[in-house]
Amino acid sequence: MPPRVIRAADVAAAALPLCVASLQEAVDSVGTATFVLSGGSTPLALYRLLAGADLDWSRIHVFWGDERFVPHDDPASNYGVARRAFLDALDIPEGNVHPWPVLETPEASAEAYSDILQSLLGLDFSFTLTLLGLGSDRHTASLFPGTGAVHARGLTVASRPPAASEPRLSLTIEALNRSRTTLFLVSGTEKRAALGDLLATSAPDSGEHPARAISATRDLFVVTDLPEEAS
Repeated sequence: MPPRVIRAADVAAAALPLCVASLQEAVDSVGTATFVLSGGSTPLALYRLLAGADLDWSRIHVFWGDERFVPHDDPASNYGVARRAFLDALDIPEGNVHPWPVLETPEASAEAYSDILQSLLGLDFSFTLTLLGLGSDRHTASLFPGTGAVHARGLTVASRPPAASEPRLSLTIEALNRSRTTLFLVSGTEKRAALGDLLATSAPDSGEHPARAISATRDLFVVTDLPEEAS
């Protein structure tokens, strides 16, 4: 599925109505929505805008596409970053917030999150909305090139990317591609080459460009502040 590309000077402002519409549609149609958050710095401005959005957060369940294998109160924790950026400002029940557990090993943590997903959502679950970033090295979530993580089976995977300072936990391509709507948020000139490869029409090499393996069951967007000539 080729993504629809939206170019805007303000990535967060452009992404906000897409997010709100996706979540609201699910709440209206089935009574609940599932929202998969991204790590990194790019989504922070969007998170702050979402804190003021007119959404019934009691009907929205929040998950994470990936996590660093660190305690929840560590400054590097994706969960902790999202907490501080907007979740603490929301009237959202604690039972609707589902961080990765941090257990004795990354592998145990990954297995436990797979169990959580299936217990809460069922075996054939789908997500309403997933946010993803794009690394300058062409990784997305914590699926890094050359690690084999992009080819992992099941719903979750633990890996130890050589360039990362700590082990990583990630949803697999299988799990990420269960999302009805997926938004890549891509900002910064250092992402120029990676974005160009993501949007290229040639056959994907998902081992070296994990983001190329991402799809969605309905809508796949790339929201970026890079001009068209960057791709």
